[in-house]
Amino acid sequence: INSSSDDSHLSRDYINVNVGKRVRMECELSNATISGNMKGLWLRLEDAEVFFYLTSRINSDQRFQIEQRPILHIINGTSSYEVMTYSLTIDDVRSSDDGTYSCQEDNRIIKLFVLNIVERPYFVTDESTTLLRTQIGKNVSIACEAHGKPSPFLRWIKKIDDDQPKTMINCTTTPTTCQLNLYHVNRWHNGIYECVAANTIGTIGRFYTLDVQCEFFFLLKKRTTKSIKPCFFPGISF
Repeated sequence: INSSSDDSHLSRDYINVNVGKRVRMECELSNATISGNMKGLWLRLEDAEVFFYLTSRINSDQRFQIEQRPILHIINGTSSYEVMTYSLTIDDVRSSDDGTYSCQEDNRIIKLFVLNIVERPYFVTDESTTLLRTQIGKNVSIACEAHGKPSPFLRWIKKIDDDQPKTMINCTTTPTTCQLNLYHVNRWHNGIYECVAANTIGTIGRFYTLDVQCEFFFLLKKRTTKSIKPCFFPGISF
């Protein structure tokens, strides 16, 4: 079944829907279409995938459902006909459901719906620990990866206080990751760092605590011992 190649004159309903939600697209068909030679169908234009031909399921995905019911009965002289709603519903919407959906009478387009699937940012990995210990003078890298739609903007900040977050600029980025790089760390690097992922749908954050520890050498009975402790503890300052 082919749809009309020239649909530039047709109006489109643009629908934004979050992943996991339910969306309903409704168009109207006359009773002549339902009972006559022409039949209603729903398809997606990008891949020409047909979901329903009248009420017969073509696509096996059970998330897609069809609903047909009369909404108007028109009498014109000695003749009468009904107007029917012919609605396509998608449950538990996925990113792959993006596209332009066409309600048609065979190859004649009745109405178009442009479905744009959006998704709040989410972190790809579930970190088991966000406490990181290292020694003074070492290099530290922390990678943060998040997805979403639109693609989220990622950044790292160091928390100073609620009024003055410090934005970190030494971050290596890819389309989905932002890697914080700290070189030759010292006691000033101690603290809480936050990876922030944001798009137009929402903002999320994940906190990491960096504990920079120092090496201390003690002379005990002509034997030198080494101890690694936090750079901040009572009685010693740097």
